[in-house]
Amino acid sequence: MDGFASQRAKDKAEKIKRFQRLGAEASGRVKLLSHRIDGVVFARLAVFIFFLFVAWIATRKDSEILWGISGVLFIIFLFLIRYHQALILHRKTEREIIWLNEGEIKSLNGDFSHFENGPEYADPRHPYVNDLDIFGVGSLFRFLNRTITLSGKKRLAGILKSTGTDKKDILLTQEAVKELSGKSRLWCCWMRS
Repeated sequence: MDGFASQRAKDKAEKIKRFQRLGAEASGRVKLLSHRIDGVVFARLAVFIFFLFVAWIATRKDSEILWGISGVLFIIFLFLIRYHQALILHRKTEREIIWLNEGEIKSLNGDFSHFENGPEYADPRHPYVNDLDIFGVGSLFRFLNRTITLSGKKRLAGILKSTGTDKKDILLTQEAVKELSGKSRLWCCWMRS
């Protein structure tokens, strides 16, 4: 193995370790968030039952203090609902980070099946899309695609289908690619999550 291949293998191994570490960290956060979610579910139930109990007593005793306490309990209950929703969203984001890191590890090993391949953008009338396997299984689109929005996917497809010959546009695109290629693939995980 020559020096270049050896360095490339070392870089690949470091990237895989980094993605594994990021995935493991996100997995730990998912576990912690799941425990918090369980705790909030229990707290919501307890506060709601206590609210019903205090409200029931307040109707029997017609006490302003008990009505005030039941109002505070109801506000706490609403806060817990909101907090529960935030925790669920956070856990979903962490699961997405795990999924992304798994996809990046697979892509480093040559398996790009984790990412969409954009067959809907193939155009048989296009001058080179079919000849160069721009879209579909094993395509350039799948190799490059890290988009998460429909507009991002359409934009990438448009760039790949572009037959522009304007030197200024080509140079700007090359500059953007050069800038992004110098960065770690980790920015992709951050942006997608």
